[in-house]
Amino acid sequence: MGCSACALLLFALVGLRTESSAQDGAEEEMLDIVAETVSLDSAQSQARFSGGVRAQRGEWVLQCEALLVSYSSTGEVLEANAEGPVILANRELRIEAPSARYDQEKGLVTMSGGATVRRGQSVVEAKTAVLDLSSETVELSGVVGRVRLGDLKREGKSQSESAPVP
Repeated sequence: MGCSACALLLFALVGLRTESSAQDGAEEEMLDIVAETVSLDSAQSQARFSGGVRAQRGEWVLQCEALLVSYSSTGEVLEANAEGPVILANRELRIEAPSARYDQEKGLVTMSGGATVRRGQSVVEAKTAVLDLSSETVELSGVVGRVRLGDLKREGKSQSESAPVP
């Protein structure tokens, strides 16, 4: 069995999952993940994936060198820390940074250490980029870059400073 199959088998056995929304009874959402190696520390409720890590949840894809996932006793992901370079992307937005932290309770991915955000022809550098998965907005701090005005529009409407992610 290849390492990729081992990682997927480990996730199935451990039962790691993300909840799309416990409040409205939404269905459990799967996390697909591939890595060269994985180590499980049951005592610490952590799994460490390393070497060419690629995780996908819905349309979002995370690529990094290492991913440390902390989970609850029921197997729900509590948080995940990615070490880079880290790339988080969907079909329209790409964010790159040296590190990222996912907080399941808040539904936030914080990319820090200097983030590069690309959307269309626009490229913006920021100290940090915070992606809110529930509202699909990105908040940037310490911003410098060049933005093509057409990239700020979504379905004919201008976006606010905290621009919704498509």
